[in-house]
Amino acid sequence: MGAGMDGVVDTLMRMFIQPGTKALISTPTFSYYEIAVRAQGGTPVFIRRSADFSIDTDAVISSIDYSTNMVFLCSPNNPSGNSIPESDLREILDRSDALVFLDEAYVEFANMQLTHLSNEYD
Repeated sequence: MGAGMDGVVDTLMRMFIQPGTKALISTPTFSYYEIAVRAQGGTPVFIRRSADFSIDTDAVISSIDYSTNMVFLCSPNNPSGNSIPESDLREILDRSDALVFLDEAYVEFANMQLTHLSNEYD
């Protein structure tokens, strides 16, 4: 719970990001992720989306290392409107020890919702 998405992101940044840690951000996307990471002294690592604006799952996974504390994924994405296929999200969740932040702020405009996965993953 929080005071809008910015408040939720701020709280998570204070909890999980500190100098020397990284957060992966699949771009283009909601610009506040970068601002919040930098505000806590973390390093944003930008992963370009594919030509069709889909998540490059392999690039996300290959960019995760020991200093990656968070992965930001927005579905449907702001501004492209693309949704993350459940299989891609599962692959990222299965292969990452980082906190995966799934932003579904615009889920009303999507044909699927992925929050049910929170019951399967820590």
